[in-house]
Amino acid sequence: MLTEKETYINRNNRTGIVSGYYQTLDKYLTLFCYYDEYYKSLTMDEITLEDISQDITDTEPKRLLYAHSSIDIEKAKIFNDMKSTPFEYYERVNRLLNDYKNNTIAVKEVKTIKVNNLSNFIELRDDRVRIVIKHLKDNIYVVLGLFTKKDDNNPTKYNIIVRRKLPNIDTKDRQDMEFELASICENDLAKLVEKKGRKGNR
Repeated sequence: MLTEKETYINRNNRTGIVSGYYQTLDKYLTLFCYYDEYYKSLTMDEITLEDISQDITDTEPKRLLYAHSSIDIEKAKIFNDMKSTPFEYYERVNRLLNDYKNNTIAVKEVKTIKVNNLSNFIELRDDRVRIVIKHLKDNIYVVLGLFTKKDDNNPTKYNIIVRRKLPNIDTKDRQDMEFELASICENDLAKLVEKKGRKGNR
């Protein structure tokens, strides 16, 4: 409404709308500050890391799905996460996912994690890259998201990622659709890494 021409024709309208905007902004900032302080108060005692070497001894390749928006199902969350990931880490992200799928990942690069009583999550790690995955069933896993770790004592990113909605694979049709979306996602990811990953080569 602030950008509509009609807003500025009538002085009373303009004053009311601008006032309403700032009232809403003030409420948003109050809530933002509250949750920001809350997450900062959490400690690493609420995040548990464990070795998961037994999980990568499987011979059957894993099948990865990707958490996505409910509104735009072709928009995987991982792409939003990569916008805040330095280009030099792009190839590490792609390698970790491929190695995990093919059971060729190093033991030290895989951990189980428990975040604030939420369990059964898996973390892939290389340097500062952290990819959070959850086992769904059989050999099917969902990639919930990723980030580059900057502060070992701040679990905010974990809390956001582990609460993302899981893909629905209750029926064969839904499962097939999610596999098709995953294939599109992985093709787009490979293109993104090829295009931008080279910019970050050290």
